[in-house]
Amino acid sequence: EKPAPPLFLIGAPKQAIYGFRNADLGTYLDAARSASRKHWLSDNQRADEPLVTALPALFGAHEAPFMRPGLDCPPARFGGKKRPAVVDANGPQAPLQLWELPWTDGRPPSRAQANALAAQACAAGIATLLRDGRDGRITREGRPLAGGDIAVLVRSHWQGRLVREALQRE
Repeated sequence: EKPAPPLFLIGAPKQAIYGFRNADLGTYLDAARSASRKHWLSDNQRADEPLVTALPALFGAHEAPFMRPGLDCPPARFGGKKRPAVVDANGPQAPLQLWELPWTDGRPPSRAQANALAAQACAAGIATLLRDGRDGRITREGRPLAGGDIAVLVRSHWQGRLVREALQRE
């Protein structure tokens, strides 16, 4: 009798979180637990080197950063793919920036308030980048940074709508 051929399952927890793509995190985790061998992509071809270096420091500071067993963030190396040069005349910026939402009277904001505050902070940051681009202080490949150079990743359409509305107010 012929041995069963190997079965290769290709997936990533970062992709499995996207419910709008009909992804199923539970199915991914079940498959990952039953796998006899796992291989990870070792090079990050999308992010700049300072960010690739900063992410393990953030996610490696806690033994379960994603609060679910099986969700890991193995460190990646900076990949060799050429990236467009971004020049910021304002000076060096931290590769990873975290914002803390304000508390009022010793209490955290409600979920609705937190979503609105996060959307507003995101929009304000984008508006600053675009102003600096128009003023020639931030360039990408020698041209002013523009709206097409910026992407906002959100979990759901309503969060995207919040950011769009906040951008319209900026």
